[in-house]
Amino acid sequence: MMFDYHEFVFSAIRGMIGSEADYKVRLRAIAHHEQGVLTLDDLEKIEAALTAAAEGESGNDE
Repeated sequence: MMFDYHEFVFSAIRGMIGSEADYKVRLRAIAHHEQGVLTLDDLEKIEAALTAAAEGESGNDE
């Protein structure tokens, strides 16, 4: 089994959601995107997860 650096970074950043400030998660994701590790699709998934977490925190369970 080969080590998948992309998956490692993506999982680590997703794991930050909820325990780190949103701006830190975004900055880390952008840095890895600029390095060519994460794709725009990955950034979209991270942003969606941040949005979902924020909606869950606000208590807007519709």
